[in-house]
Amino acid sequence: LDSVATMKISIIGGGIGGLAAANALVHHGMQVTVFEQAPRLGEVGAGVFMSPNSRRLLERMGFGAALARVGAPVGDGSTYYRMDGTLVAPILTTDSSGWNGVYGMHRADLLDVLASPLPQGTVRTDHQCDGFEQDADRARVYFTDGSTAEFDIVVAADGIHSVLQQHVVEPSVPVDSGSVAY
Repeated sequence: LDSVATMKISIIGGGIGGLAAANALVHHGMQVTVFEQAPRLGEVGAGVFMSPNSRRLLERMGFGAALARVGAPVGDGSTYYRMDGTLVAPILTTDSSGWNGVYGMHRADLLDVLASPLPQGTVRTDHQCDGFEQDADRARVYFTDGSTAEFDIVVAADGIHSVLQQHVVEPSVPVDSGSVAY
C-alpha cells in the first residue's frame, strides 16, 4: 500500500458514522472521499441523543465548542415516554463518574458540525453505491449513475440497508426487535 499521506480512502455513507470516520482519517493525513446517496447532507425532523462516550470522543477530535453551539445537556428529571404517553423510564443523564455528557441536538446540526471542517470536495452527494470489487491492488466502487472510483480502502458506513454489508459479513435481513436505541 501507499504511504499514509497518499493513501486514498472511500467512505460510503455520509451519516454520523461516515462523517466522524472521515474527520478522524483526515486528521491523520489520509485522502478521504465520502460518497452520500442523498442529494445533500441533512435530515429533517430527527433529534438525537449523544451519550457520554460519543461526546467524549468527538470532544477529543476537537468538536467540543461546535457541539455546545448546536446541542444542550439533557437535564435531570428527563424521561422516556411511549407514543401513547406511558412512562418508559427516566433518562440517565450522567456517566459513571457523574459527568453530564448526554447531549440532545438535531441530527442535521450534528451532520453540519461533522461536515464543516472537512476539506472542500471531500463529501460527494448524489452518489448511490451499487457495487464493489477488489483485487490485490485496489478496491473499486460502482455507483448507480454508471461511474466507478478506485481506492486503497473502502469503508462501509451506508446504514442498515447497506450495499456493502455482503462483502464484510454474511448477508442477513434486519429483524425488528421492537426496541429503540437512544
